[in-house]
Amino acid sequence: MNLLKHILPSQKKFTEILKEQIEKIEEATLIFGEFLNNGSEPERMAKQIKEIERRGDKLVYNIYREVYSSFITPIDDDDLLALASSIDDVLDHIYGAARRFAIYKLRPNSTVKRQIEILSKSSAILKKVIGEKKLPRIKEAAIKVHEAEEEADKLFYEHLRCEKKKRDCITVVNEREVCEKLEAAIDALENVMDIVLDIAIKER
Repeated sequence: MNLLKHILPSQKKFTEILKEQIEKIEEATLIFGEFLNNGSEPERMAKQIKEIERRGDKLVYNIYREVYSSFITPIDDDDLLALASSIDDVLDHIYGAARRFAIYKLRPNSTVKRQIEILSKSSAILKKVIGEKKLPRIKEAAIKVHEAEEEADKLFYEHLRCEKKKRDCITVVNEREVCEKLEAAIDALENVMDIVLDIAIKER
């Protein structure tokens, strides 16, 4: 029986690890959001998110280990690995933004606050459909995440437009780097949702 479980691992095992990865995104956005609301100790915020990112890396390793130690996986190996790696990309971008925020000692602004809110909302939507079998529910979630990404695009370009009104060029460039990292995180999260949808279509 133990050998059979090793050869044919349940989808539940992979689903739990993937959901745990997404929970790391939720943890990171929560910490980032709390910092933006109180505006204190950016170095501590970045350090906390770095630790979350490190734990996220371990979860990716766990997925790879499970895939390569299993004779057959519940879904395609490449799809599982792509999913795990793409979720990790989101966390990497969030940490990149947090680290820059701390290094540049920036002040919280409305664009970054809304970007973090979008990431938090989209990650919650994504987590609900990991392991979901009903294609209509996954399609509905994909639409919501896509709409959130479109909002983030408009937000980012509005931020760029407003840069012309600012005189401190160094701050402008530094703020743009942070916003670009968060925009990349939102794009990466949408890519995760696309992978989930593609898997669901192939597996139906």
